[in-house]
Amino acid sequence: MSNPNVEASGTLTATGSATEDTLATINLPRTMSLIVDLTNLVGGDAVTLRVKRKILSGGAVRTVYKETFAGLQTDPGAISVPIPSPHQCIVTLALETATPRNFDWSLESM
Repeated sequence: MSNPNVEASGTLTATGSATEDTLATINLPRTMSLIVDLTNLVGGDAVTLRVKRKILSGGAVRTVYKETFAGLQTDPGAISVPIPSPHQCIVTLALETATPRNFDWSLESM
Protein backbone atom coordinates (compact mmCIF):
# COMPACT_ATOMS: atom_id res chain seq x y z
CA MET A 1 0.00 0.00 0.00
CA SER A 2 1.29 3.46 -0.86
CA ASN A 3 1.60 6.34 1.54
CA PRO A 4 -1.33 8.77 1.66
CA ASN A 5 -1.09 12.07 -0.19
CA VAL A 6 -2.50 15.26 1.28
CA GLU A 7 -4.95 16.61 -1.31
CA ALA A 8 -5.99 19.60 0.83
CA SER A 9 -5.67 20.64 4.48
CA GLY A 10 -6.00 23.58 6.81
CA THR A 11 -7.73 25.03 9.82
CA LEU A 12 -11.37 26.04 9.54
CA THR A 13 -12.96 28.52 11.92
CA ALA A 14 -16.51 27.22 11.82
CA THR A 15 -19.00 29.97 12.62
CA GLY A 16 -21.70 27.59 13.76
CA SER A 17 -25.48 27.77 13.47
CA ALA A 18 -25.37 24.65 11.25
CA THR A 19 -23.70 26.53 8.38
CA GLU A 20 -22.14 23.91 6.11
CA ASP A 21 -18.58 25.02 5.28
CA THR A 22 -16.85 23.44 2.29
CA LEU A 23 -13.37 22.28 3.20
CA ALA A 24 -12.30 21.09 -0.27
CA THR A 25 -13.50 20.07 -3.71
CA ILE A 26 -11.40 17.53 -5.63
CA ASN A 27 -12.14 16.92 -9.31
CA LEU A 28 -9.67 14.08 -9.93
CA PRO A 29 -10.20 10.34 -9.51
CA ARG A 30 -9.07 9.43 -6.00
CA THR A 31 -9.94 7.31 -2.99
CA MET A 32 -10.03 9.74 -0.09
CA SER A 33 -10.48 9.97 3.66
CA LEU A 34 -11.34 13.07 5.66
CA ILE A 35 -9.45 13.51 8.93
CA VAL A 36 -10.60 16.15 11.45
CA ASP A 37 -9.26 17.13 14.88
CA LEU A 38 -12.25 17.51 17.22
CA THR A 39 -10.22 18.64 20.25
CA ASN A 40 -12.07 21.96 20.46
CA LEU A 41 -15.54 20.45 20.89
CA VAL A 42 -17.01 20.97 24.35
CA GLY A 43 -20.22 19.88 26.06
CA GLY A 44 -23.22 21.11 24.10
CA ASP A 45 -21.29 21.29 20.79
CA ALA A 46 -22.02 19.09 17.78
CA VAL A 47 -20.28 18.92 14.41
CA THR A 48 -21.34 17.06 11.26
CA LEU A 49 -18.80 15.88 8.70
CA ARG A 50 -19.93 15.06 5.16
CA VAL A 51 -18.26 13.59 2.10
CA LYS A 52 -20.18 14.08 -1.13
CA ARG A 53 -19.49 12.73 -4.59
CA LYS A 54 -20.99 12.25 -8.00
CA ILE A 55 -22.36 8.78 -8.64
CA LEU A 56 -22.08 9.22 -12.44
CA SER A 57 -19.80 11.71 -14.21
CA GLY A 58 -22.73 13.86 -15.38
CA GLY A 59 -24.85 13.32 -12.30
CA ALA A 60 -25.59 15.33 -9.22
CA VAL A 61 -23.39 15.41 -6.12
CA ARG A 62 -24.80 13.24 -3.31
CA THR A 63 -23.81 12.73 0.33
CA VAL A 64 -22.18 9.31 0.66
CA TYR A 65 -20.74 9.67 4.18
CA LYS A 66 -22.15 11.64 7.10
CA GLU A 67 -21.26 11.47 10.77
CA THR A 68 -22.11 13.75 13.69
CA PHE A 69 -19.92 14.09 16.77
CA ALA A 70 -21.31 15.67 19.94
CA GLY A 71 -19.68 17.02 23.08
CA LEU A 72 -16.20 16.55 24.44
CA GLN A 73 -14.39 13.78 22.55
CA THR A 74 -12.23 11.35 24.54
CA ASP A 75 -10.61 10.34 21.23
CA PRO A 76 -10.66 13.62 19.28
CA GLY A 77 -9.28 12.36 15.97
CA ALA A 78 -12.07 11.60 13.49
CA ILE A 79 -11.46 9.82 10.18
CA SER A 80 -13.95 8.88 7.51
CA VAL A 81 -14.01 5.54 5.79
CA PRO A 82 -12.10 5.59 2.47
CA ILE A 83 -14.40 7.01 -0.23
CA PRO A 84 -13.64 6.12 -3.86
CA SER A 85 -14.46 9.05 -6.11
CA PRO A 86 -13.87 8.73 -9.86
CA HIS A 87 -15.42 12.11 -10.73
CA GLN A 88 -15.74 14.74 -8.00
CA CYS A 89 -15.52 14.79 -4.21
CA ILE A 90 -16.63 17.58 -1.86
CA VAL A 91 -15.99 17.54 1.89
CA THR A 92 -17.84 19.76 4.35
CA LEU A 93 -18.07 20.49 8.05
CA ALA A 94 -21.08 21.97 9.83
CA LEU A 95 -20.88 23.16 13.42
CA GLU A 96 -24.38 22.74 14.82
CA THR A 97 -23.97 25.18 17.71
CA ALA A 98 -23.53 28.96 17.62
CA THR A 99 -20.10 29.35 19.26
CA PRO A 100 -17.26 29.49 16.69
CA ARG A 101 -14.66 26.71 16.94
CA ASN A 102 -11.42 25.95 15.08
CA PHE A 103 -10.94 22.58 13.37
CA ASP A 104 -7.72 21.29 11.84
CA TRP A 105 -8.48 18.98 8.93
CA SER A 106 -6.82 17.03 6.14
CA LEU A 107 -8.21 15.33 3.04
CA GLU A 108 -5.91 12.48 2.07
CA SER A 109 -5.86 10.13 -0.91
CA MET A 110 -4.44 6.64 -1.08
